[in-house]
Amino acid sequence: MIDLNNSKPSLRRTLLRWLLVPLLTLLAISAVVAYGIALNFTHDAYDSALYESAYDISELVKKAAQEGKLPFKLSAAARQLMLSDKYDDIYYNIRDENGVVLSGDSNLPAPPADTAQEDEQGDPFYDALVDDKNVRVATLPLTLAINNKESRVHIQVAETLHKREILAKGILTGLILPQLLLILLAAVIVWYAVGRGLRSLSRLEASVAARSHLDLSPVQDPDAPAEAQPLVSAINALLQRLEGVLNAQNRFIANAAHQLRTPLAGLKAQIALASRQNSLEDVRHSLNQLEIGAEQLTHLVNQLLSLARNETGADRSLKLVPLDLNALAQSITGEWISVAVKKGIDLGFESAGVPVWVDGDALRLTELLKNLLDNALRYTPNNGTVTVRIRPDLTLEVEDNGPGIPEEEKARVFERFHRLLGHQADGSGLGLAIVKEIAEIHGATVTVQDGINGHGSCFSVMFPPATKPNLPAVTSDLH
Repeated sequence: MIDLNNSKPSLRRTLLRWLLVPLLTLLAISAVVAYGIALNFTHDAYDSALYESAYDISELVKKAAQEGKLPFKLSAAARQLMLSDKYDDIYYNIRDENGVVLSGDSNLPAPPADTAQEDEQGDPFYDALVDDKNVRVATLPLTLAINNKESRVHIQVAETLHKREILAKGILTGLILPQLLLILLAAVIVWYAVGRGLRSLSRLEASVAARSHLDLSPVQDPDAPAEAQPLVSAINALLQRLEGVLNAQNRFIANAAHQLRTPLAGLKAQIALASRQNSLEDVRHSLNQLEIGAEQLTHLVNQLLSLARNETGADRSLKLVPLDLNALAQSITGEWISVAVKKGIDLGFESAGVPVWVDGDALRLTELLKNLLDNALRYTPNNGTVTVRIRPDLTLEVEDNGPGIPEEEKARVFERFHRLLGHQADGSGLGLAIVKEIAEIHGATVTVQDGINGHGSCFSVMFPPATKPNLPAVTSDLH
């Protein structure tokens, strides 16, 4: 089953991280904003109450002035009633227009210049510090008629901020706690939902794990979520490629076993025959036959390896680069002149006269042309001719004047291990199959037609043009 608790990245944890981090960030921002709004509301509410206390004191001061009982002093009963509080310390004083404290707490600072004036312009509230405590102060200007003379005073009432903070925190808790609970609930739902969604992947894992290593059939999981379908398709494509590679390997092993059996049996027979010979000449003859058989076996093994290496899809390291086919073919043809001379065959090369650029792998194209030349030289009789020809239209031709290929056999000559009946030339039947494989991995097509005037055979390999030709041109004529 899928282990979601190991040290590797977990889909659940990743989704929760992407969900919770933004939500918790928004929650923190919301908490700061909500706390500020809550403080404003509490300030407004308690400022109003504070101003009412200042107003009540102003009414008492007015009454005392009318009764001639100035200077005014708040009685203990009135102070207990108006200025006592469960949470905060409350202060008051009365100042004249010169800032002299006439009554109340002298440690309460004077109002700033921009507080409310008698015409009620300005802000009647301000913040101050009393005995190292933060307080909120309300100031109320009042004009009194004392001895037929108007006198202006300021009534100040202040309180500490404890109950304001308590109320703001209560409002904040009431706003934030439900949001936090919703986020936690969303996290639990996501955790559970992701677990439910991953069950199909667990079934897919179990299905693949239970398979035999020989079972390369497509994975079938109709319950897999849409997001997992590309993964299932990629697995099936990989299985299909693996099946192709394994089938190619099985074919190679079967072909190799079949083709190696005969020459190995021949070598074994020659060894047994040589061991029973008494004559030195007979032993030498047997050893010569062994040498011929070993050469044939070596040639067969090399062609089998070449076929396996060049089979479509077998080699992922193929790199095609622009190269001059005309120069490459000229060089290879020159290397085979000595082989042709030994067989009494006239080997020639007809140049295109210009560089012929194709995208190719030089080693594989060399192998392609060598197999075409080997095939032509094997089936061409003495005093015959073989011509390698490069055409400007990106075509490589190898033509001979040998016995030719019957029309009904032309479609089969590129099959593996197919050999024409009635011909004595030795061979493995793999050369033309290798030519076809190399042509296909280069995007080229290979065909066979009758030679000039209907004699012999002409094999043609037609290449697509190169993308960026950049090699120096090399052309010559060896014929």
